[in-house]
Amino acid sequence: MPVYYDYSVNSSGNVIKTVRHDANKTNGWLEETDDWLGRVVLQRRPEWNWTNQSDAILDRNYSYNSVGQLSSLATRDEHNGSNLVLPVHYYLYGNMGLLVEEGDDVNNNGQLDASSNDRITLYSKTFYKDTSGYNGWIRNDQHRSTRQSMARI
Repeated sequence: MPVYYDYSVNSSGNVIKTVRHDANKTNGWLEETDDWLGRVVLQRRPEWNWTNQSDAILDRNYSYNSVGQLSSLATRDEHNGSNLVLPVHYYLYGNMGLLVEEGDDVNNNGQLDASSNDRITLYSKTFYKDTSGYNGWIRNDQHRSTRQSMARI
């Protein structure tokens, strides 16, 4: 099956790449918008039961913080007034720029709350070195947190 690629630039200078499996976008497609730094800011694809004239399209919106790290991912349904299909997924970074927390904002208040039903994963990274100061290594710990376990932290 042939694959077709189309490229364009929008008024903001973002590059739009469309990947299709036929000439008319009838057998599935993916449209990806990248910012001028090459980061994905929007992905669009058809939903189930999509037809060529249908607006049943899923949008995945990527947001970045001031230092260029992914800060959130929102999945919306164009067909139903851009309603969220999934909770917004947030990413939080520590002082060294390492991912320390991520999760789904289930209560939809714009942040991850330990005292809510938000689904949160915590990460910790620890650096160790031997007594002579060489051979350092990093231990990665991952903790899936629920409302009760977060309250103890």
